[in-house]
Amino acid sequence: MRRREFLLPLLVSLVFFSGLLSLATYSYATQSEALKKYAELGNAEAQCYLGLMYAVGDGVQQDYTEAFKWFSKSAEQGLAVAEVNLGHMYYYGYGTEEDDAEAFKWYSRAAKQGLAEAQCKLGDMYRWGRGVSKSYSEAANFYRKAAEQGLAEAQYELGCMYYSGYVDGDYLQGNIRVAIEWWTKAAEQGHVQAQHRLWFNYEYDMRVQNKWRAFKWCRKLAENGDADAQYHLGDVYSDGEIVSQDKSEAMRWYSRAAEGYHKEAARKDLRGKFFAPIAQYKLGRIYENGIGVPKDLNEARKWYEQAAANGNEDAEQALERLR
Repeated sequence: MRRREFLLPLLVSLVFFSGLLSLATYSYATQSEALKKYAELGNAEAQCYLGLMYAVGDGVQQDYTEAFKWFSKSAEQGLAVAEVNLGHMYYYGYGTEEDDAEAFKWYSRAAKQGLAEAQCKLGDMYRWGRGVSKSYSEAANFYRKAAEQGLAEAQYELGCMYYSGYVDGDYLQGNIRVAIEWWTKAAEQGHVQAQHRLWFNYEYDMRVQNKWRAFKWCRKLAENGDADAQYHLGDVYSDGEIVSQDKSEAMRWYSRAAEGYHKEAARKDLRGKFFAPIAQYKLGRIYENGIGVPKDLNEARKWYEQAAANGNEDAEQALERLR
């Protein structure tokens, strides 16, 4: 699953080309055969599209080696979206060995053609020193180019650069207000990490604290299934400090948070390894205090034990309390 997530940026690069065939009227098998025909004739758009199909397993057996082959052929003809896709393959090591220098080369070619996704990836490479000497000024420069084109990920990353002081060199204070401006642009496009940043900083950062704005972004996250935001929203309605106190609304959000934590606690993947103990601990709190569910100390103890077994120190303290 994680390999597929890494390749999601390729979907942005999907090219619909006219004058060749109308894909909507064909079966997957016919599509791939028709595309391969045009790709073998040297059509760069067909080569890129075929590479995408192999990269994500859309209508064909997923095959990174084939994806790499077709992206390479298309990129060599100068198609910008193929260049950035080929950069992704080198950057993540799909269908070829991971090679930062090659990734940088192909991202640079696509960026020169103005492709925002490539500019954003160059920002990443300069920021972390992958394939090139680390340079915060160059990172900010490429993030800005992509951000000004409206790419949400670049807007978010540029906001992070300002927040950390990497743009103007003020590492102690950063520039929270400019960071907020860029995070807001990204958040309004649905960028979840940007929404989290806005919620957290409006809630807790005294430089920009604004409880109403914090509530707005918290609710947006909660409505989209974020369990932590749902839990916090329950607190907001329970306390009645920001909005009118509404116990039934509080219980509704606590209940939704409990459902979300149950799902998080059951995860077995890499994300679950990190977040499951936190979710298990929070479920223990929910059952111990009867928040959105009937109070059940046995159920609380069960979740605390699971969290403690996974290294959560808060859960260990909770078990001491329940003994």
